[in-house]
Amino acid sequence: MLAPLILSAIASTWMISTFSRNLLDKQSHQFGQAIADQLANTSIDYLVSNDVLSLNVVLDELLARHNFDFAAIYNPDSRLLAQSGKHTTSRQSFTGDINFQDTNLGHVLIELNSGSINERHQQIWISSLLLHTLIAVLTALFIWYYGDLAYLWITRTVDFRQPKPDKKSIYHQEVSTDFCSLLSVKIKPARLVPLENIKMACELYGGHLEAASSEEWMITFTSESQLFQSICCGLLIQEILPQHAGKILFKAGIDSGPIEDLSMLRKQASYLASVSDQNLLISERVNEKVYETSIDSIPISIESRQYHSALVTGGEVYVVETNDPIMQQQAKQVKT
Repeated sequence: MLAPLILSAIASTWMISTFSRNLLDKQSHQFGQAIADQLANTSIDYLVSNDVLSLNVVLDELLARHNFDFAAIYNPDSRLLAQSGKHTTSRQSFTGDINFQDTNLGHVLIELNSGSINERHQQIWISSLLLHTLIAVLTALFIWYYGDLAYLWITRTVDFRQPKPDKKSIYHQEVSTDFCSLLSVKIKPARLVPLENIKMACELYGGHLEAASSEEWMITFTSESQLFQSICCGLLIQEILPQHAGKILFKAGIDSGPIEDLSMLRKQASYLASVSDQNLLISERVNEKVYETSIDSIPISIESRQYHSALVTGGEVYVVETNDPIMQQQAKQVKT
């Protein structure tokens, strides 16, 4: 996932490095030639008066600024008159003719200190590399903490342009909006209930939250993805609770059916929650609808198994569980 970003960082760093090197070379050439011309003009008076000692002083002062490694003045016959520093074969060398009243008195030769240019280029290269590394780290952290929400948004997006599947298709058709799913959540003690976090979980999965009592909440889902939303919301609330301070008793149940049977569905969901034991229970028909819809369509991995308890008086009841890291990341985000 980060491969395009890494390749882009390498290409960008190389381009910045090349551009900065060319720019520094151009500026250093302009600077070196300007100093060579200035030194040639300064040396005229000393050459006319044959003051070689002053020429050496001027060259020493020039090298004392640490911008140049070598400076020398030659007569018209290229005989050395004054010198400071050690001569090398540097490609950053500059010359300037010393002319006085149409007479050539000699020329100057200076060599630029390439170490300072290389050091400046290295600083730019390292800064660019650190900047791209910081961008890569921030991108990785964003994907780690918020990537699942983007994935969730994509999987929940409905493409209305797709034709409806044939009635004879083995895949289950989308649940009609004439149906609804009820999630009943019972938490004790009430003083430890993280209500704001539960509200955020409901908003994340499009559930309508209402208080049935001081220790029970009913969450209604009516969209086409209501089965997925109700199950994921219940599992998310369960994931939030264990990390809260104190011992909290969690019970939850889900039932689904026609909206006109809403009152009966509320009672059935509340009943499932009352017989659960720190887990999320679903009715037999919800379990059948989940697997008819294909459990792979749910963007988190879940498992359902039959729930056995002496409190279950009729029909089969199933417990839903998950160890998906997406759910753990969502719990962290909801609590922040």
